[in-house]
Amino acid sequence: MWLNENIHIYRGSGIFCFNCLDGTEYIHESKYKLVCPVCGDVFELEPSLWNLVQDYRLEKGLSMAKLARLAGVSRSTVYNIENKYVIPKKKTVLRLAEVLGADKDVFLDKLEEIRKANAK
Repeated sequence: MWLNENIHIYRGSGIFCFNCLDGTEYIHESKYKLVCPVCGDVFELEPSLWNLVQDYRLEKGLSMAKLARLAGVSRSTVYNIENKYVIPKKKTVLRLAEVLGADKDVFLDKLEEIRKANAK
């Protein structure tokens, strides 16, 4: 599967630099930034809704249970969202964004991306 014109994923074994053509694997510079150790090419990953919920929750120092209580959802809902087991309802996404202090439009855009990807 091609992510863009510069990198290719080979059957889940890693992300390899297409510029180097020698099997050089990108390394994580940060959670969402990959760098080729040979040519220095950079690839930025786009976090999913699932990643954003977890990132914001951890940044705020909230447990899953605390986030769930504040958002009025079950702890299992938060767990299932963060572990990509469910596609959350719009109402749930809006509650989570509000509690986490996140941009609701960004969360809704990410939800729409998930829905479109799963409609195929």
